[in-house]
Amino acid sequence: MKQIFTILGVTFSILLSAQQTDNVKTIDFGDEYGDYSYLGYYNFDTNKETLINRLSWNLAFYTKDNNQIDIRVNPGGATTLYYPAETVLKLEDYTKNPSDDDLIEYVDLFENWGTGGAFQQNADVNNDKDYGWGTEDNNGVISGNKVIIIQTARGEYLKVKINHKNELGYDFSYSQYSRVNGWSDITTVAIPMNTDKLYTYYNLVDKEIVEAEENLDSWDLFFTKYTEKVAEGEGFNGLEYYFGAFQNPEVKVAKVLENETNTDVTDSRYEENANTIANKWNTLDFFNFDEEIELTSDRFYFIKNKKAIYRLEFTGLLDMFQGHKTTFETVKLGDLSVSDIEHKNQVYLASNPTRNKTIELVFDVKDLQQQNSELHLFSVDGRQVYHEKINTNQSFFSKKINLSNLAEGVYILNVLQGNDKKTFKVILK
Repeated sequence: MKQIFTILGVTFSILLSAQQTDNVKTIDFGDEYGDYSYLGYYNFDTNKETLINRLSWNLAFYTKDNNQIDIRVNPGGATTLYYPAETVLKLEDYTKNPSDDDLIEYVDLFENWGTGGAFQQNADVNNDKDYGWGTEDNNGVISGNKVIIIQTARGEYLKVKINHKNELGYDFSYSQYSRVNGWSDITTVAIPMNTDKLYTYYNLVDKEIVEAEENLDSWDLFFTKYTEKVAEGEGFNGLEYYFGAFQNPEVKVAKVLENETNTDVTDSRYEENANTIANKWNTLDFFNFDEEIELTSDRFYFIKNKKAIYRLEFTGLLDMFQGHKTTFETVKLGDLSVSDIEHKNQVYLASNPTRNKTIELVFDVKDLQQQNSELHLFSVDGRQVYHEKINTNQSFFSKKINLSNLAEGVYILNVLQGNDKKTFKVILK
């Protein structure tokens, strides 16, 4: 027994410096005329956010991959997109006052990056060569054939036509409307490809490309106010107002509900869609604002980026005329290397110290021959106080162990998977 105690004592001293603690993060998105002042990017590895002026841009052109076509409007309320009910082919042929026209509003979809922008939402679903604003020829060049109306947050109207999209990027023209002078001279802009970021952003009023996105390797989540189309009779005029988080395309997310057991978290929930999180963690909508917003039953998320896996839990959302703040807790569960991701089984300890004397483990199984695990929990004097075998056919799942019968304090947990063993120091509270 003395020998066991000595071995465990060494393990204890090694792990003591690696104690996990919850990190509570609040991001303040500001207040401007009762609305959000900023959009924001967040990096788990650095625990830092980058805030972008919500009104700094109007249009976003997908420039990461030449094989994907996507043009969006600012989801933060800075831009509204309309198609005239009567199609106009040439920019100079649209001469109306837009406020007198019969306009149809379209909004972005957020399931994936690189597709779903508002510009494409009136496309012919039976013609894969039609992008709403233009059609593609046999050489892969998309030529514009419709005038689109854009309205800014300040009420300015502009008419826009995407001239073409080819292997070099996008080319578009636009003109601004004035009640006094009518339509201004036409401005033409080229948007080149840029593989460092997802989109290139343009401000129509200031007539310039703006920096409104971090490089892809600098962020994991993008927080924004946004609008989506909902069922007829719901929301406000068929649209709903939300606030949510969208994940980097190189980030994977698994969502877990509070009442789930280890058998409930299936591989299909470990997703790459941009909107895996979105607004699912809160109840904010058009008619639910100027207050502390109630959170939903979604308890936490597992976030895997290129370097590590994190646990994310939202704990607060303020949507008030005095400000807009989001609060969440993060726990780094472990580092990832190329060999970890491709070959090894991984086990992560969530929330240490524990909550309600419940140990929570996350299993990410790579070797299907070693899906069976064995748990051994020791007190610091070397006594085994808990033992369990876990048999599962899942490659990604969580396991909760309630130890309410044990005293509070420090314990050593060994997790055996075939020939692999991982040891944790657990603080039971």
